[in-house]
Parts: sequence; structure tokens; C-alpha cells
Amino acid sequence: MVLGTTNKAVGPPLHFVACAFDAQGPLFTLAGEPLHQIIIEVSTNLSSWAPLATNSTDAQGINLFRHQYPGSSPHQFYRARLGP
Repeated sequence: MVLGTTNKAVGPPLHFVACAFDAQGPLFTLAGEPLHQIIIEVSTNLSSWAPLATNSTDAQGINLFRHQYPGSSPHQFYRARLGP
């Protein structure tokens, strides 16, 4: 007997696929498990992170996210994590 394992299939980890920039701000494409909640966070210093948006992946596991008002900081960093 092996403890701590399940037969549940694990999908692909959440990851950034593409990023584009235009006059409206950065547009990110994320991919992960279908129909899962994700939280997008933003930082200007890589130490303090603030939630920016809560979204869900679609039936194909894709999420498009645009930060329309990125602010005046010369550097902004983004990360995504799975929601509850």
C-alpha cells in the first residue's frame, strides 16, 4: 500500500504562454487546468505582491488578462497562482 497518492489526474501547471504590449497595456495569455480559478498578482519590487484580478481558465484551460492601467512605475512584475 502507498499512502498519500490518489488516482486523480493532474493537469498542466499554471503558466504564462504569451505577453503582448500595446497602447491599452500588457495582455497576458495563461494556460493551466480547465475551469480553475486563478489570481493575478502585481509587484513593483518582487517583495510585496498585491492581488490584481481573480479570473478563471476556460474549458480549454486558457485565460486572457489585460492590465489596462499599469500605473506609473517603470517596472511591474506579474505572477499567477491557483485560487481556492
